[in-house]
Amino acid sequence: MSQSKFLNTTKSYIDELIKIYDKVCSLKENDYSGLLRLKKDFLNFYHKVQNYNIFSRTELEEDKLTFLGSSKIENFIKDHIFLEKLVMMHFFTAAIEIIFGKIYKDFYYTKFFMSHYKFLKRHGEKYQLISELENRPQEKRLILSKAELEEIIKKEKNKFVELQNKLPREKLLLKKEINRLEGFLLPIIHKYRKIIAEKFFEIKEYFSWYNKDIRVYFSDTYADLLITAYPSDTFKFLIYPRILSIFVVGCNLEEIPSKVDFIYMFRGVRNKNILKKTIHHLKIDGFNPFNEVLEIFWLNSNYDDKAVFVEKIFKLIGYKITKFYKDRHFYKLEKINQEYLIPILKKILMR
Repeated sequence: MSQSKFLNTTKSYIDELIKIYDKVCSLKENDYSGLLRLKKDFLNFYHKVQNYNIFSRTELEEDKLTFLGSSKIENFIKDHIFLEKLVMMHFFTAAIEIIFGKIYKDFYYTKFFMSHYKFLKRHGEKYQLISELENRPQEKRLILSKAELEEIIKKEKNKFVELQNKLPREKLLLKKEINRLEGFLLPIIHKYRKIIAEKFFEIKEYFSWYNKDIRVYFSDTYADLLITAYPSDTFKFLIYPRILSIFVVGCNLEEIPSKVDFIYMFRGVRNKNILKKTIHHLKIDGFNPFNEVLEIFWLNSNYDDKAVFVEKIFKLIGYKITKFYKDRHFYKLEKINQEYLIPILKKILMR
């Protein structure tokens, strides 16, 4: 199966966000043009995140967007501090969602706070003064002397170097591993699509994985294997060749304009086991159109259709049903046909 273009992933966005934050923290005093440029850079970054649905819960209120889009700076220090706060909150909101593995969390938090302490060294006392003037004591930051901050920055730099050396290198899938996984997944998906085309063609657009851009990812944190489906007019299939360490569950894993429709995840199955010959033991339950068609019916049927369906189900498993009212769906379950029900229960228990 041909591979389409590989796009920037969530990790690229975290790296870009920290880079913007470091520039904000390193901005020289009264550098008005630099402040305007950084406001624009962060606003463009924000729009990209929203456009590609990279992070969740990072929407900014209208007044903050107005601030970022404004070319006026009435108070340099106040605007600089406010911009730092916006970028910082964006990082924490995103990082809480996406950085799962301890080594990655420690690395990115240390990298972030190296910039943060640099900012406090320059503006810490002024930040506290502004918070007091605006009666926002909850936003005061710990004020440390420059000597104390220098010592903290030195320790953070040493910690960062150690973490950087420990950070796992980016892993690439071998071509034979990609081919093996493709040979395992594609027949399952093709069978799923064939059943839908033959038996449910009129409602094919309701099925989760029918005509979709299906992308498969490996991860070394949180989940081992992720199968995602994006909206598409035709069927597409791609295995991302790099193993991901950072992503947001429920958001796009790449720069794709449309939001991800479905995600199927495996947990507790290590990559090395999935990619060996034992791959055929992996059980895929998510591609069952007969199970899915019941969900489609339930989501798209009216109340009366649901009631009739439930009535038939109870009758099939051996219940005798009588109605309370002729014009309403109120039922009484009088007794169970044990001769019919016991064999069914035995089959279920023996599975």
